[in-house]
Amino acid sequence: MIKSLRIDSRLIHGQIVEGWLKLIMADEVLIIDDFIRESPFEKKILRFALPPEIDLEVLSITEAAARWTEISASSKRFFILLQSVDMLSRFYGCLLGSRLPAPKLPPVNLGLINFTDSKTLLTKAVYLDEREREQIKVLIESDVEIYAQALPSNEKISIAALLEGGNVKAPGNTDE
Repeated sequence: MIKSLRIDSRLIHGQIVEGWLKLIMADEVLIIDDFIRESPFEKKILRFALPPEIDLEVLSITEAAARWTEISASSKRFFILLQSVDMLSRFYGCLLGSRLPAPKLPPVNLGLINFTDSKTLLTKAVYLDEREREQIKVLIESDVEIYAQALPSNEKISIAALLEGGNVKAPGNTDE
């Protein structure tokens, strides 16, 4: 079962290991990334960042899309990571390409998305360029819930509301 799907430029780091993985009691971290899938060195570094009791699997975008039903139905608790909005958009497109009706994605948590010169600040930890904003809008229009929450103790911030300029509390947020 998919316990969390997160975009984070850093992938595995202290906030993930000490905050999120413990909270959801993850059995496995699944990284969806074409480059890392082909890099034994990158995979080894990421493996070292995880506690030994948590499995690590790295799949390409097409492999993850092909195995989505299996992953979703598994009794294992998956924490899924991608590095960018573009990667999520490409993954969702691949997922849609072969299935009707469209599979439902779990809510997407935007962790840290790094600053670059072409990006503007959306939340304290999320910088997006125009292309990423458009990709997020398409996902939201496809009924994908997207929120920002750096740590489990932080409030969920609705990305749809931020992009529309409205109330930023995410649906299901219990922090009142």
